Amino acid sequence: MTRETYTVGDLTLDTATLRAVRAGTTLQLTPIGMKLLTTLMRASPRVVSRQQLEREVWGDVLPDSDTLRSHLYTLRKVIDKPFEHPLLHTIAGSGYRLAVDDGP
Repeated sequence: MTRETYTVGDLTLDTATLRAVRAGTTLQLTPIGMKLLTTLMRASPRVVSRQQLEREVWGDVLPDSDTLRSHLYTLRKVIDKPFEHPLLHTIAGSGYRLAVDDGP
C-alpha cells in the first residue's frame, strides 16, 4: 500500500493507517468523514467544489442536498471545534477548503 501523509497546519493525516492527528490529539472520524478529510487535504489549499466532494465520497449515486452539509458539519466538529483556529473553510458559491487561514 502506498503511504501518503498530508499536513495542513497542525493537522496530519496518514492514509495508510487512516489516522488523523491535530495538535497531538488523535481524531475519531467516521468513514465518510475520513473520505472528506482525505479529499480536502489532498487538494489543500485549493478549493474543492461541492460536486467534487460528493463524487469522491458517493461516486455516481449522489445523496440529497443536506447529506454533504451534515457530514461536513460533523467533520468540522471533530477537526475544528476543540482547537483555537479553524482549518475547514466554506467558500461561498465555490466549495470548501482546508487551510491554515481563510484567505485566497
